[in-house]
Amino acid sequence: MFARLGPDLADRLIATRQSRRPWAAPAVVSGLLVLAYILVRSRGDASLELVAPTLRGAAQASDEPALAGSLQPTARDVTGEALNPSAAAARQQRAFFEPPRADAAACGYSGAALAALSPQLVRAHSRRGVLFGALATASMREMVINYAAHLAPLIGECAALVGFMDGAAAAADAAALALRLRAGGAVGSYATAEPAPAHGGQAGRWRHARDLFAAASAAGVDLVLSDVDVVWLRDPWAYLRAALAAEGGLDALISTDTTNDWVKPLPAHPRMPALPAELQLEAAEACGRSLNIGILVLRGALAGAALLVDEAVAAVDAMGPHDVDQGAINRRWKGEAKMRDWRQTRGLACAMLGGRAKMGVLPAAQFLSLLGFSVRRLHVLRWAEPFAVHATFLRTQQPAGKLMRLREEGLFLDPPSHYTSGNFLAYTPAVPLDALTQPPIARGAVPTRHMALVAAQIGQLREALALARVLGRALVLPRVRCACELGFGPGHVTERCDADSAIELPYDCPVDHWLSPPAWLALGWDHRERGFLENPRVPDDVVRSRAHARRCAHNQHGGCCLQTHYRASEAQLRAELGGCAARVLELGDVRGLFGGFDAPGADADFDKRLRGVISSWCCTTDAAYSSRGGLVPYALNNATAAPLPSG
Repeated sequence: MFARLGPDLADRLIATRQSRRPWAAPAVVSGLLVLAYILVRSRGDASLELVAPTLRGAAQASDEPALAGSLQPTARDVTGEALNPSAAAARQQRAFFEPPRADAAACGYSGAALAALSPQLVRAHSRRGVLFGALATASMREMVINYAAHLAPLIGECAALVGFMDGAAAAADAAALALRLRAGGAVGSYATAEPAPAHGGQAGRWRHARDLFAAASAAGVDLVLSDVDVVWLRDPWAYLRAALAAEGGLDALISTDTTNDWVKPLPAHPRMPALPAELQLEAAEACGRSLNIGILVLRGALAGAALLVDEAVAAVDAMGPHDVDQGAINRRWKGEAKMRDWRQTRGLACAMLGGRAKMGVLPAAQFLSLLGFSVRRLHVLRWAEPFAVHATFLRTQQPAGKLMRLREEGLFLDPPSHYTSGNFLAYTPAVPLDALTQPPIARGAVPTRHMALVAAQIGQLREALALARVLGRALVLPRVRCACELGFGPGHVTERCDADSAIELPYDCPVDHWLSPPAWLALGWDHRERGFLENPRVPDDVVRSRAHARRCAHNQHGGCCLQTHYRASEAQLRAELGGCAARVLELGDVRGLFGGFDAPGADADFDKRLRGVISSWCCTTDAAYSSRGGLVPYALNNATAAPLPSG
């Protein structure tokens, strides 16, 4: 079959089958389904041969049928360059975790002191007429390193600046982090003139953003300003430069919170004429929805961009104590314009500030939120290669939530020891087949079958976690199946359980749908994220050192089999599985294996701690849960007994 698809796509599909990248599978499956549809409709090889050039990336006219217009291959899902970095990029990423050299001198620096912001500093860190910039504090260390480690291999040395807003109190921490950025990826750093004000949390950064934009303008370069929880997957500048030229020239580009995937059928999204493999900017209607300030591209030479920044600062200065900077800035930029005004606007340009500035909205399927990337899979629906993923639309905006969600998508760069040290226990939850499909519910009702499905899997998590702790292994979190999407408030989830989206149910639900990341990480229990063993950063000697636990009459499998088949005690488990030398011990069905801890009261304490990290489903209008704000907690039950496979 592969040979008939054309050599380029065939090679990609075959390579994907041989890879260890779980994120590739959904796109490949979607692609094969589309190809199957084409085979049925084509009625012959001649027709299929006409499709093959389209699959290799030929430009599609925006007025072509939606099916043909969606057949652009997605290199991100098929080859995964940024998620499966080259050897050179991997070496550069590892350098961020090596001891920084005291003599590191990158991009004109010497020593460890933070520089002062100036046009000269901007010129030293800009390439191709653009500066990539971000603002942070030393407390954001993990996210700052992740931002820099993903970006630096894509755009080259001396092409990005991070401004630290710490002030004197944390100057030493900021300077140490700045030195690591320079030594690891030639990413520059500077200290802001004064620390960010506490008012509005991160809102105070907009004064510093104005300073950075002013320095970029004085240096004659454009600015790509993003939050440090943005993960760049490929160099976006060729695309951004072409997008800025749209509609006779735009002052700025911005990302969006909108997904538009609730429209059925999904309307065709035209490609960019100058770059036919890429999506065009969103239509002007997207201007009326929430604009996400996490990615903002500003033309340094245009007055409209300066007006946008000045008005953003004014909006933040006028905020109330409970306001959020993004909402305040959206309102300030849009003024009195209503949604109907944006719907009537033709073209791609948003007239902001009463027409004094023109802005374009970046395509949601290529500049994604984590919701769009990992749950709704907009890039797969659009056959579009992502440029960036922003860690937004989570259950919690706390760093723990962002970290765990990025980790499970392979988008968080941990120190090498995370991938190489220790031994691991992995298992596959037994999923009740009768719970995989949630019958239609009344809007706002509790999806009882979905609740039972997740509770059954959490019960097995309890068994596996106890086994891992007894054996001194890190538990690899499983893929948990959900039959109902999570909502953002009571009554949000529809009768179909899809939260007004095109999500296909059941699906692998993110970790924060069923665990509380802050509470889970606070426990300190050794674990690894789901998909860990498919992450290309995990060495082959770890992945290949696997043993599948079996039941046996006597231990003839090198310490990797159980003679006690049901409710084994802590002592029995250590005696029978503790000698297994494999780095990865795999258990299929864990139900009924764990009989309890030896110490009195240990089981009750374990369950109490575990209950404290289990999350809930959101949200119902049922009055029984009104005191919880509509949240329905998942239950922790003991897993139903089931034997290990024999052999």
